[in-house]
Amino acid sequence: RREALQSYSRGRAATSPAAMALVGERPEVVHDLAKMSALDEETVVTVLRARLEKHTVIYTRVHRLLVAVNPLRNIEGLYSEEKMRLYTEDADANPPHAFEVGAAIYRRMLEGADQCVVITGESGAGKTETFKKLI
Repeated sequence: RREALQSYSRGRAATSPAAMALVGERPEVVHDLAKMSALDEETVVTVLRARLEKHTVIYTRVHRLLVAVNPLRNIEGLYSEEKMRLYTEDADANPPHAFEVGAAIYRRMLEGADQCVVITGESGAGKTETFKKLI
């Protein structure tokens, strides 16, 4: 696992024929990894890398989980008021985002359901920043 992540961080994520066959020619358009027919570490790294590099997309879903990649730089408009409005109006119609999770939690709270959010990751991964935006 560490080797794959280290390769990813050096910009050399492995892209075996099997991984590319699973994600197709455009892995950056995969919004929900749970919808893939197979899910292994190499495929996940391939998709996350492509989404970040080609579209500056740091969020990807795995069913109801949200995976965030720290871009290590500011992304213009990522947390704008306009972007927040998109997710408060119709979160499900938009690509994965911390605002989507926040909006879903808020809707369920209004319905009387208890809510819990678990944010995990390594030191410096962006947990605190993501939590601030989610709230």
